[in-house]
Amino acid sequence: MKIICLFCICLILAAPASIKAGSEKTGESETEYFAVFMEGKKAGYAHNERVVSDRKVTTITEVNLTISRAGIPLTVTMTSESVETADGRPISFKSIQDLGLMKMEVSGEMQPGGKVALVSSSVGSVQKSVIDWPEGALMAEGLRLLQESKGIKEGTEYSYTIFEPSMATVLNAKTIVGKTKPVDLLGRVVNLTEMTNILSMPGMGEITSRSYVDEDFKLQKDVMPIMNINVEMVACPKEFALGKNDVVELIGKMFIDSPVPLKNLKSVESITYHLKPLPEAKMTIPPNDNQQVRKT
Repeated sequence: MKIICLFCICLILAAPASIKAGSEKTGESETEYFAVFMEGKKAGYAHNERVVSDRKVTTITEVNLTISRAGIPLTVTMTSESVETADGRPISFKSIQDLGLMKMEVSGEMQPGGKVALVSSSVGSVQKSVIDWPEGALMAEGLRLLQESKGIKEGTEYSYTIFEPSMATVLNAKTIVGKTKPVDLLGRVVNLTEMTNILSMPGMGEITSRSYVDEDFKLQKDVMPIMNINVEMVACPKEFALGKNDVVELIGKMFIDSPVPLKNLKSVESITYHLKPLPEAKMTIPPNDNQQVRKT
């Protein structure tokens, strides 16, 4: 859940952080800070930096969350960096996931012929490979330019594909522009445009977030439910973003009560679950190290 939360926040942050159109001068940069709330408690921060230099655009996003696991605090960090041309073509990328006890890094560099030299490392293991760059896939600057070209007129809809460096894969996404409405930003009410973003996650189904941007397309707030946990991100001063966090206990959110009493558990060799989706709902069960999923 923490990994999903981290890179979803990175994807949301990457595109809207923008310098106003027409102001892309050599050496220009902009940094934005956000407080991240989980279940209404401040769990960490995120910051996004965009630097324009020598006709290249570098976008750096960092997300830092502290979560209590059975009373033990655990801090996890994801840093994502993409380098693109001024017109949004990828040059290189890097993603670092620091999970406290384990650190994973993925980096890639574009090669001639639409190839990508990929390097993945984790716990002393390094793997190198060459993959094809997915045609039409966007990274931070390419996505920013697409959103800028589409504008924020109510009713506008568009679909696109995003290259996610941490998984070295492509994600399908869709954005729908909604109404302009008053939005509470930590006690300050501002008129912002709502944008619904639908992200298709492999093995997880769709994750829907609602972003609120100002007239310059700058992200001010995002609300995103992930695995029954409400995650909010709000633009704020650096001092507040980096300030003290609350203790967020999430283990209880990951379990549901058994509908019947479970007795003599030590003698039980197997258990069968009968799952029935709610009306109009899609049944999505993620495969992982503990389970494989088949539709029969």
